[in-house]
Amino acid sequence: PEGVTSIGSYAFSGCSGLMSVTIQEGVTSIGSYAFRGCSGLTSVTIPNSVTSIGNAFSGCSGLTSVTIPDSVRSIGDYAFSGCSSLTSVTIPDSVTSIGNSAFGYCDSLTSVTIGKSVTGIGMFAFERCSNLTSIFFTGNVPTIYSSAFWGVTATAYYPAESTNDHGYYGSGNLTWKLYQELYTVAYDSNGGAATRGKDPVASGESVTLPTAQREGYAFLGWAESADAISARYLAGETFTPAESMTLYAVWQWDNPQPDALLPAGLRELEDEALAGTPFHVVRLPEGMTRIGSRVFDGCPALIAVYVPASVTDIAPDAFEGVPETVVIVGSADSAAQHFAATHGITFQLG
Repeated sequence: PEGVTSIGSYAFSGCSGLMSVTIQEGVTSIGSYAFRGCSGLTSVTIPNSVTSIGNAFSGCSGLTSVTIPDSVRSIGDYAFSGCSSLTSVTIPDSVTSIGNSAFGYCDSLTSVTIGKSVTGIGMFAFERCSNLTSIFFTGNVPTIYSSAFWGVTATAYYPAESTNDHGYYGSGNLTWKLYQELYTVAYDSNGGAATRGKDPVASGESVTLPTAQREGYAFLGWAESADAISARYLAGETFTPAESMTLYAVWQWDNPQPDALLPAGLRELEDEALAGTPFHVVRLPEGMTRIGSRVFDGCPALIAVYVPASVTDIAPDAFEGVPETVVIVGSADSAAQHFAATHGITFQLG
């Protein structure tokens, strides 16, 4: 509620049915064990007003990603310990210290980016992060306390402008490597869900591209355009970026059998011809030339419309009122493809 400036200790501890949390602007601190053991929690939004995170999210085993805002100055002991579904973490430049065991046993964590203001990484901060392979320092390498990376085998990247010795005395097995530039490859799932949201990549290094899922669609791979109909890069493929960039998921609709097969010889669909019908799929016959206004208005179950190349005239509001997920299936360089591109509707060759 309005006026709350802190979330107290144990406030939601053990609420395993809690799935998402949005903390309102104005909250400055999150107390110890506030969300401990909320195993169903998958996402959390932390506002820019929060300045410190205590042992707040330990044991949130379902948490897949967290964005730490630039307002946070410190990450306390055990803050995200045991968040076993986290795949990557970025510590912003505002943070000056990472507490003991802050990310211990985050065994899905593959990369961590540590901001340039961090001066110390506590004991066992990343212990037993068994899949952590890449650590990126964006400024001078901070003091790394004993056993901070215990049980970790990773490459630690540090920038060319770093002015201090990167000597390391912890018990993890770190290989140190200098980089010139640090890029970010972001993944836009284009209506689906990617297994990772982004990857930091040092210049000259490669990243293994993730996969994605979307109900009713087959994942083809990644492209550099949101409107691409074919993939340029495949999941599991190694990719070496030359700059920071966004890759977009490319989907192919898993074609079910059509629900509506209109009669051969039909040349025109008149205005509102199929409005309000329960069809999932509509296949227009070869030889049809025109689709009228609001033909599919009020068809909440509509998944796809097959449009033949013979259709050359499509009313501007022909697809008014269709679900956002509807797919137009047609030929390359057809009126249907141009219409879909103009109106922001997914198009698939078929």
